[in-house]
Amino acid sequence: MHCNCLFIDVGDATRNKAIFDSLNGKRDEIEQKTGTLEWERLDQRRASRISLVRPNTTIDDTVTRAEEIRVWIVQALLKMRAVFGPLLNTVV
Repeated sequence: MHCNCLFIDVGDATRNKAIFDSLNGKRDEIEQKTGTLEWERLDQRRASRISLVRPNTTIDDTVTRAEEIRVWIVQALLKMRAVFGPLLNTVV
């Protein structure tokens, strides 16, 4: 499995969870632009995480599908940045 992750950690657990909750409140809108995401609030930790996961991929695929995986990772990173960048400016 390969993924691009957005870690939410501004140094304060309460603020991190508030930011996560704010983004999660826009989940449908966000996932219309990114596809299905994994939303991990991680209540026992300070940070939270939101991930875009590439299905049907294992670490063994990196040898035979390296270029395809690299292209996916870059495209996914740019998509995450385009979607979350403006949103983070409004919630941080």
